[in-house]
Formats: sequence, structure tokens, C-alpha cells
Amino acid sequence: MSGFYCSAFLQRSSGDFNNCKKNEKLFTLVVSLNNMGTMVDAFIKYISAHVELSETDIDLIRALSVPRRLNKKQLFSQQGDICNHMAFVVKGLIRIYSVADDGTEHTICFFPEKWWAADWDSYDEQVPSVASLVALEDCELLVWKKADFDLILREVPGVSNFFEGFVSERLKANLTRIHMYISQSSEQKYEYFIKKFPDLHARVPLHMIASYLGVTRETLSRVRSNYVHK
Repeated sequence: MSGFYCSAFLQRSSGDFNNCKKNEKLFTLVVSLNNMGTMVDAFIKYISAHVELSETDIDLIRALSVPRRLNKKQLFSQQGDICNHMAFVVKGLIRIYSVADDGTEHTICFFPEKWWAADWDSYDEQVPSVASLVALEDCELLVWKKADFDLILREVPGVSNFFEGFVSERLKANLTRIHMYISQSSEQKYEYFIKKFPDLHARVPLHMIASYLGVTRETLSRVRSNYVHK
């Protein structure tokens, strides 16, 4: 890892992280220097497979990216707070969910590897979040403050175009999901989940999948049993 990158990370850590002491329970802020480079390299390799990055682009990404680890069940952001950070999931799985007044949890989405993760409305509009993001597994993330990620989007066209494509696909997926809720059976909803997240049914508890699909756990258990025995 270059001296420039180490210096940039440590400067950002001492300033940004010290200002976030009230949220220290939400984050594991200490990441080994070796893992820092590995996580940033993995992100750059992934992006470079889709768009062209110059050395200047890569230097900016390295300077502004902050690697973080989340332990299983640890919060990334909390309902009621403003989501000030964008994350890219290098390893692990994040769930975004809201809690109703009666305590019922409603799963909004899952963010697996190679997905960006945030409460989009809270992050974009800088308003209190209506949902929490929590690690379902031990996670390795790259995280950016909003101002830093906005800078990358302005200065690195490849990342901007790729990110816009990701957001566009998520918007289309949300419309598909709304249509599914309105018009499809429990069986069709489960088939949708399997196609959308083919490797997650073994990583996500049944009640969370049921919450995501808008069906009861008992109904989903029956549907999944029938699906397996097809």
C-alpha cells in the first residue's frame, strides 16, 4: 500500500471517525492495513472489469475509500438517523428493514456482495431514515461520506455511469416487486426471490424472506417445501 494511501486513510480516520463517536456502537472502525488494500483493490478490480479507469481515477478512489468491517447483527445505519454514508459490499450480506409502530419488521431489500448499500432516500435527501441497515453476516465494506462519494461521481465518469446503471436497475426491480405484491401468488413471489437472489435462500432466515415477500412464515414454509419437491 502506498504511503499516500495510508496517510490519506489515517487522516480521514482521525477526523471523520472521531466526529462519529456517538455511533461507535454501529461500526467496527479498526481494519488491518493489509485488509484495507485488499478491499480497495477488490473494488477497483470489479469496477475496472466494467468501465475504464485512469491512474488518476484510481488514485482518487483509493484516497477517498474507507474500509470497514461489520460483525454479524451490527448496524450500519439506524432508523431515525440520517444515512450519511454510501457503502459497497465487498464481502457479506446486509439487510435493510423498517420497524412498524407495533414492532413488526418489514424487510425492504438485501444487499449481497458487489451491491451498493444505503437507505437511498435518507442518503440522497439527507433526511431521517425510515429504515435500518444491519449485517446478516460478518461484512467487509468500502464506505464513503456523501461529499466524498459525490466527488467521485463528479470526477470519475466510469464510476458515475456504472453507479447510475446500478440505481436504474434497482428502480426497475422495485417496480417489478410492487407489481408482484399486487398481482402474484405466494408461489410466484418465491420464484421471483429465487431468480433475483439465487444464492441467498440458504443465507437468509425464513422469516426475513417471508417479510421481504409480504407473506407469512407458515405460507412461505409450505411454498418452499412444494418448490423443493417439484
